[in-house]
Amino acid sequence: MAEAANLTFSAYVLQGGNALNAVKVTAATHIRTRRGRHEVANPGDYIVLDPDGSMRVVREATFEAEMVAQNAPSAPTSLATSAQTASQITLTWTDAATQDSVNVYRDGVLIANVDDAVETYDDDDAALTPNTSYSYRLRSVLNEALSVLTSAITAWTDPAPPTNCAVLITGATTATVTWDDVPGDADVQYQVYVDGSPSGTPAAAGVETKDITGLTTATEYDFTVRAVGLTSTQASADSNTATDTTQ
Repeated sequence: MAEAANLTFSAYVLQGGNALNAVKVTAATHIRTRRGRHEVANPGDYIVLDPDGSMRVVREATFEAEMVAQNAPSAPTSLATSAQTASQITLTWTDAATQDSVNVYRDGVLIANVDDAVETYDDDDAALTPNTSYSYRLRSVLNEALSVLTSAITAWTDPAPPTNCAVLITGATTATVTWDDVPGDADVQYQVYVDGSPSGTPAAAGVETKDITGLTTATEYDFTVRAVGLTSTQASADSNTATDTTQ
């Protein structure tokens, strides 16, 4: 069994500039601890030499975890969403003062590593689905050390837009707008727009028609429809435009 006296300790630099003297042993090594006890470091374990000259054994897994924590950078701050569509969510944040890159996690799974100083990421993974919530967190990366996770934020993709918008003029001041709803999405309602302004209350999920009143005679109008999430309150892009003129 090897003796600690034959070991060469190396300095592991910690965050803040302090150093920890330690050595990773490759063979079972006998030491005497501060309290005079005998202890054996097994291959892969670390022997730490404290400032008072005493030694202690730290198991490999514990030492690696402690060193990562001690050397870890600060976490990014101000994680937020800046834009979204039915198939993309854009994240922004402020980098830590010292880091190499940032890990991005969606629903607990690492999805990207972003270079330092970029401070934005477009999540346009094909796995994203419309009108769906996702949880995002970040870690700073410095060498092999990871910061703690940021607090999670929840972001929603927009609903998919309705399709096949059409209009039927039914009188001098009235019209009926129809559309195809978003398949399989019951968590939406449908807002009709006349010349870009919302008209009346939204239609419920599954409803594909809306009667419009209060129009002006002999006037051309553009009609569009948007799906609006009941939970997220986010609106889809416009449907196609249907144009017609009142009588």
